[in-house]
Amino acid sequence: MQKTETIPPGLQAVKFTIRDLLRHTSGIAYPAIFSEPTMWSIYEKAGVPSGVGTTKSTIKEKMELLATMPLQHDPGEKFTYGLNTDLLGYLVEIWSGQSLDVYLKNRVFDPLEMNDTWFHIPDDKQNRLVNLYENTEDGSLVKVDHPIYEGIAPGFPNLKGSYLSGGAGLSSTTADMAKFYSLYLNKGTYKGKSLISRKTIELMLTNQLGSEVKTSPFPAQPENFQFSLGGFAVVTEKNDYLSPQSIGSFGWGGAFNTHGWADPKEGIIAILFTQEYLSPWFSIGEEFQVAVYQAIKN
Repeated sequence: MQKTETIPPGLQAVKFTIRDLLRHTSGIAYPAIFSEPTMWSIYEKAGVPSGVGTTKSTIKEKMELLATMPLQHDPGEKFTYGLNTDLLGYLVEIWSGQSLDVYLKNRVFDPLEMNDTWFHIPDDKQNRLVNLYENTEDGSLVKVDHPIYEGIAPGFPNLKGSYLSGGAGLSSTTADMAKFYSLYLNKGTYKGKSLISRKTIELMLTNQLGSEVKTSPFPAQPENFQFSLGGFAVVTEKNDYLSPQSIGSFGWGGAFNTHGWADPKEGIIAILFTQEYLSPWFSIGEEFQVAVYQAIKN
């Protein structure tokens, strides 16, 4: 006989799609970093990590644990920046039969010559890791010498571990990130090699949030926020008035006040990396953007 699962009275089965994961509308939140307080507490008590600096356990174990957690909202209702990319990383492992680090090295990093992108930095490159800084009350910057987020060591990229976080596990350089952006800017090709089809890139960079999709306040997003199928905020006719970027531009920022975007019309790839914990100066990304476009000559 075929086994059937029963749902406790008062509960309703809710399903999300791969598209929901790609556009962060599944209802899965982030613990510690960007999360509604109740969800943060639920994840913390269950032992679901954010992925930043996580070394113990495996993505398989934690994603199977995540599957038992409630959602912050119904799928498709809101854009909620969360552990969606970690779950996608685990699905890649299932579908490919490879660990995520091996898969990404073979299919992404090696073809793009991204030789400085790692889940755990090799011993012979660890002296190149930039220190993490934070602001003091008098406005100066000092090296972080205490645990961050969920009790993580500030030099975590140099630690060894078995956890491969798809959404927060990689350390890289500005040069490697520029190569990654160039794959999209060049419609799926790198140095004449086609890695992704042109039509796939076009779909990946198309806004996926309909007018009925709200945005979560954690973190706050600008009005008329538009988001792609592959991890980038995108500029469309709907929100073009908010920045000097051209329609079709795409980019995203990082937790340690890092910023990057590409503008297909102007042929621009712009990368700005700081290394600040809980930085009060995240607006530096917008200021950098304005400065870049002001420098363009007719």
